Amino acid sequence: MNGIEVLELIRAGRLWLQVEHLHELAPDLYWLMRAAYDEFRRRIPHFTYFNLYTNLLISGPAAKVTPHIDVAEVLLFHIRGHKKFTLWDPAKFPVPDEWRESIILREQLEDIPLKPEWLGMGQEAVLGPGQGVSFPFMWPHAVENLGELNVSLQSEYHHPASIRRYAALFANGLLRRRLGLSPQGTGPGALGEALRAVAGLMAKKLKVHSPKPRKVALAFVVDARAEGGVRWLPEQERMLVTK
Repeated sequence: MNGIEVLELIRAGRLWLQVEHLHELAPDLYWLMRAAYDEFRRRIPHFTYFNLYTNLLISGPAAKVTPHIDVAEVLLFHIRGHKKFTLWDPAKFPVPDEWRESIILREQLEDIPLKPEWLGMGQEAVLGPGQGVSFPFMWPHAVENLGELNVSLQSEYHHPASIRRYAALFANGLLRRRLGLSPQGTGPGALGEALRAVAGLMAKKLKVHSPKPRKVALAFVVDARAEGGVRWLPEQERMLVTK
């Protein structure tokens, strides 16, 4: 299918498109994002970033993203349409460390089950064109489009504090799985977390943990000859793909 046909399927609510590796496919967009981050660094005291990754999201009028957490800092710039974000502060709505560790160790995808008591209690914001939103490191969040074709430019990055927390959770996951321990938190204070993070970074560098590729079910293919442009696969033809 050509690009116009794909966009029509997205507009009709049949598909969601996430264009990754923009530094290769659309370097002008990627360098525009780099320029924005460099301006943040000039204007915001102590702000720094590295491992910047950018992708373009194009989604249909009724698309929803189920509650999940990201293992990086996320900053999203909205370009077209309107969408509602709901974020839950982990200080008030704690996510078990076991869930975080499992995601970081790539044992599961980023989706998390939404606790019934969380409904209606998160921080909500509606984004329009020209606005943006930031997801702090590993904050649970959900997204809902509000009746229009939506386009967003999303970026992920790390800074020293998020890398320290990531590596400490990585170490905790290994302690829990390899030694049968039950680590509480990521260490006493910033120093304790830093010491735990050093162990985690060393374990990662030495490849102590080799995650198995995560599998997701492939249930349909895009097919211009099929009704609506999407052909659902019969059960016996469905397959698992790595993600």
